[in-house]
Amino acid sequence: MFSITSGDQRDLFVQAIDTPDAVVRVAGNVDLNLTGLESLPLAPGVQILGDRSLRRQGPRLFTTSFPHILFRVGNDGDGTHSDNVRISGIRLQGAESDDPFSAVGTDDSDGIRVDSSLNVEIDHSEIDHWRRSAVNVQDGQNRIGLPNAGTVWVHDNYIHHNQHPTGTVCCGHGAGYGVATSHGVYALVERNVFDVNRHAITGDGSAGDGYLAYRNLILGAGGDNSRVWRTHEIDMHGRNSSCSYECGSADEYMDVEYNTVWYTNGTGVKLRGTPSIGMTVSHNVFQYSHLWVGSILPLHAALDQTETGLHQSANILGSYTGGQRKYCDFEGDGVEDAFIATGVTWWYQSSALGGRWAYLNQSTARVADVTLGDVR
Repeated sequence: MFSITSGDQRDLFVQAIDTPDAVVRVAGNVDLNLTGLESLPLAPGVQILGDRSLRRQGPRLFTTSFPHILFRVGNDGDGTHSDNVRISGIRLQGAESDDPFSAVGTDDSDGIRVDSSLNVEIDHSEIDHWRRSAVNVQDGQNRIGLPNAGTVWVHDNYIHHNQHPTGTVCCGHGAGYGVATSHGVYALVERNVFDVNRHAITGDGSAGDGYLAYRNLILGAGGDNSRVWRTHEIDMHGRNSSCSYECGSADEYMDVEYNTVWYTNGTGVKLRGTPSIGMTVSHNVFQYSHLWVGSILPLHAALDQTETGLHQSANILGSYTGGQRKYCDFEGDGVEDAFIATGVTWWYQSSALGGRWAYLNQSTARVADVTLGDVR
């Protein structure tokens, strides 16, 4: 086991994460500056565990430079993988400005890249200010598919301020994703809070590509594609470049259920081609009162598809309950935390975590139907 207890132990940290089966505990009061480092490999079995007893938000690992990739779990380029890795309880902060348009025309930057690696868990962390993706999952070695779709598990994180617009008006390269899947991979994405991302969850439509997105909370900011157009929050690309990736194959299967989408700058969910199996969108809550984008109006709605394959059912429209709150001390620290019920899930606003929302339960019960009390 390795213990990182101060910010001057950068070399020890780099050595530790490259040691197979190492448990790397980072004290909660640590600010670890990783500026100038790139593609730091995480060896098989490594666990990076942030101690949140001293600072409940966890230690901060940050960079003021723009690495193409900061943490690398496996490497499709050299045919290696790194199974059984966990990253938990940290704050992983990139150098991107709060102004998304500062990223226009710049190179992409990923916080965590997972290549063809099994049993990877990224949880209870805050990942923000990355120009490409907070978490980028790929599978160039064909180890991940629908039968083991949950082998890369991204859950209970706060993922925010990851934006890279295409341009001031249009039309260059765009990125800025919470969780991105590509090159025939799947990921299980659940119980996360997304805010101020260009897309919260995305896929590039490669053969065998997909994701399972359950019980996430997508808040209202972000979506900056240009200064004149806001984009959607959940999508799967088509593979035909002649139509700007708005048509063609959009493999394979996407399951989007029990999510709350309070984003109304642009469309909620967009399928940009035809998947080989389909895209299921059901039991979600949307703030939009319109279900589908129209041929002329509305410009934005809960759902849009450019071809076929999106199958929706039992979605709740026109619902925003963020202002309906009750209060209770969920963490036993003497501070009352706000409680909300979205119609499919319950959340509380953690005072110990700096006010970010934390998942409680899946339930259709609303705030008015819930009685809160101290049960200690």
